[in-house]
Amino acid sequence: MYCSWLMLVLVWWQLPGSQPDVASFPPSLVAQHAEGTSQEDLQKLLKTPYFELYGKGKDAYLDEMWDRCVWYMEKAIMVHKHVGQQKFLCRQHCFNQTAEPSFEGHSTLQMMRKFMKRAVCNNKCEHERLGDMRWEGVNSIQAEMHSRLPYDYMQLCYYKLGDLEKAAGSAYTFLQTNLGHDIMRANIAYYRQMEEVQHEWFVDREKDKWKHRFMDGMDAYLMKQWEDARDSLEAALELWYVEYDKCRSACEGPNNMLINKNDLWMSVMDRYVEMLLCRRRCVVRLSHIEGRFVEQLLANVFHYLQYVYFQLKDWPNVMRNAATYLIFYPTDPMMTQNVDYFLTLPWASQDMLSVRPQAAHLHEVVQLEHKLLTDIQKNFGLEYVIDGLQGSAWYQDEPNASPPRPNEEEEDFVVEEEEAGKPRITKDSRYGYDMPGVTVAKGPRELNGPKRMVADGLASEEECKMLVHLAKGGSEGDGYDGDKHVHTEFERFDGLTVLQAAELAKRGAVPVDHAEMYLNLSNKARRYVHGYFHLKHQLYFTYTHLVCRTAEPYSPDDRTDLSHPIHADNCHLLPDGTCPKKLPAYTWRDWSAILYLNDGFTGGDFIFAHANESVQASVTPRCGRLVGFSAGEENLHGVKAVLKGRRCALAMWYTMDERYNEVEHYQARKLLQSLHKHRKKGSKEKPKEEL
Repeated sequence: MYCSWLMLVLVWWQLPGSQPDVASFPPSLVAQHAEGTSQEDLQKLLKTPYFELYGKGKDAYLDEMWDRCVWYMEKAIMVHKHVGQQKFLCRQHCFNQTAEPSFEGHSTLQMMRKFMKRAVCNNKCEHERLGDMRWEGVNSIQAEMHSRLPYDYMQLCYYKLGDLEKAAGSAYTFLQTNLGHDIMRANIAYYRQMEEVQHEWFVDREKDKWKHRFMDGMDAYLMKQWEDARDSLEAALELWYVEYDKCRSACEGPNNMLINKNDLWMSVMDRYVEMLLCRRRCVVRLSHIEGRFVEQLLANVFHYLQYVYFQLKDWPNVMRNAATYLIFYPTDPMMTQNVDYFLTLPWASQDMLSVRPQAAHLHEVVQLEHKLLTDIQKNFGLEYVIDGLQGSAWYQDEPNASPPRPNEEEEDFVVEEEEAGKPRITKDSRYGYDMPGVTVAKGPRELNGPKRMVADGLASEEECKMLVHLAKGGSEGDGYDGDKHVHTEFERFDGLTVLQAAELAKRGAVPVDHAEMYLNLSNKARRYVHGYFHLKHQLYFTYTHLVCRTAEPYSPDDRTDLSHPIHADNCHLLPDGTCPKKLPAYTWRDWSAILYLNDGFTGGDFIFAHANESVQASVTPRCGRLVGFSAGEENLHGVKAVLKGRRCALAMWYTMDERYNEVEHYQARKLLQSLHKHRKKGSKEKPKEEL
């Protein structure tokens, strides 16, 4: 009788004629996905489940009805987002339910009464807010929506309609969560080489607000704009909490399990375990920015904030954020050292070490859920294996968190010849530091430090001149938001990435062979570094930059400043001489190299140095000279002032973590290959249609 009453309540809210006025689409959602849609059509969409719209979009794609394809796909995404937001609000509203006093002393009935009331409340709320939209699709459709597959369809449909801006944006948006998708990577490379396609069109349409604020905070942090850094990071944190709650709430949605157990409580436990494992992945899911996994992102926000507040002399918040960081990593040597130091200062006291409440609650819940899962695993043993329980919920990797890159071994750029029988050498079999013509000039002993070397002969005079000429196509302040005096007011900084060089070649602004030489010399340098240091793991490019530093006419001869301040490439050098390997440093960098392209300027020596800027060793640039070293604090380095003339070099940073492989190298290679292919065929290959 009790269960029958529950079913009557649930069914009553689905009776015909009881359809309420559902929640309207927010204007921001309409502007993003349904601009120009009539109010009549919007009202119809309020009665349509997203999986129906998605299915019609697929049908339109197959029928080559491109305008209907994008219309239905955009609306499917809009309805899916709206449904997710409204269900989140309903679950929040219905979370706290109590059982009547008559159920006291009956623990099982009391628990089930709370569950029943929560189910009734949630069902009523979803019915009122969503009506017929509330129904979810099958698991496969949900997975396709979450993996952004509609954008895969849309990029081609928009291309067929001639809307290159939306085609490029859709392709880029899809790639952010599907970084191993080679066809889409090739499509993006194709779009990039089109003259009419602008760089600004490659945007992630699904980028969360917290990511924007976090990146603003990081920019302000690096620029030492402490108040802006504080405001942006605090705002990012609040927005992150909202997204985290949404992620956990979504785990209460339709299950992905086929439960075959006869026992009621085993079935309940199966479903609950699945939900807990889903929630366990939420911190990791919200640690991705621009397609990259940022380890310990949540905890590091508190690390940044304690430093920002220290600069602002906001002592209570210094202690509060330091204490909060330590609940995630209680033995972190740097933070424990910071706290010990703070406690020696007159303004600090032990009672100021209070953890931020929201972070404390999040940490406690995650730890308790982990304990529950481990207890289940322990008690059932091999009879009940819980996949995904290993590792830490704070920094556990996901299979798709890293972009698997093609061409594990980058090859020298070779134009495919049509002549039969001609050898096609694509790899230099003379691997490592035994390359003919290349000699070691200095090793660790001569350079007074570990994991560093200098080699000569990596490039000929002609090759150096090609790259110096190519560098004229660079942009002022490239890589530094256009700040041409980024390091010193007495020098102008210009830079050019490998993809920018390929794009210039595509437009005919520079010779194609110059762009090819950029690609080839960078690969040659990488192979030499790998071989010299006898590295066991593959080196991947993480950033490649052709840069020139030019002394301004007003640069004094007696300058004592540096062209590039002393720093390390994967840690953040602090005034006290410590160098924590934490954001905003590029922590994924493992090795670095610089190939010099010219001399004939005054100053500009490369230096290895101590944290107090005292010089350990100096290297004078010249054509073909390569400096290679590990990227950590053991190799602090900088550049002496360029007093007169123009100093050019090819700077390269490498990683052994494939997740951070530089996508621009792959795109540049494909673009240069396509230039030769188009010359042969006289036509361009269109984006591929496979999904």
